[in-house]
Parts: sequence; structure tokens; C-alpha cells
Amino acid sequence: MSTGSQTFDFGLTRRPRRMPGSNSSLESRVGARITPRPDGCWIYKGGKSSDKYAVVVEAGKRVQAHRWVYELLVGEIPDGHHLHHHCQVPACVNPEHLEPMTAADHRRLHVEIERKERAGR
Repeated sequence: MSTGSQTFDFGLTRRPRRMPGSNSSLESRVGARITPRPDGCWIYKGGKSSDKYAVVVEAGKRVQAHRWVYELLVGEIPDGHHLHHHCQVPACVNPEHLEPMTAADHRRLHVEIERKERAGR
């Protein structure tokens, strides 16, 4: 992907609907702030919320960047669903690291992750 003078190869294994930076100025600004890492995470280097999630401002409203990129590249997130970061990196916006799930399933998964982390200490 090319944004201004920067070129990124995001390495998606599935074809996205379109890449960030392909159309609007907001897409260009978001695309210019994404840094791919060797582990596959796409780290958004823009603003962050108090809970460390990346945020973008769209039409004057703060939106979680991972949700914004997911909807841009993959499609709509079902109502009432969260996006789980399989990589456990809040600043990651790679849609291949994200999975829509109900709030209840998301809470259960995080409880299990925390239980495993505590057991491994």
C-alpha cells in the first residue's frame, strides 16, 4: 500500500475489501500511522484511549481504530459484538488478529486467558 511517500506490504492472507489509504483522506491518515511488525501485528501509531486502544476521529467522534479498520477491510461487525485481539495487543489493527464475538463470549475468553496466565506464573 502506498500512502504519501511510504509504502507498506501488510501481508494479508485473504484479500481485503480495500486497503487503508486507498480512498479518503481519513483512510490515508490512518494508513500512514500503521506500522506492520514481523509478528503480523499492524500497530496504529495514532491516538490512544485511556485503556490503551488505538483511536481515530471520524466525523468528530472517537472510534476504536481496530473496529474502524476491521469494518473498512472485512465488513460490518454484528450488533452487540466485541472484537477480540488474538494477539493481545490493543494497538493492533490487523483484521486477521481480530475476531467478532458476543460480549459474554469475550468476557469468558478473557477470564480463561487470565486464568492460564496466573497458572503459568
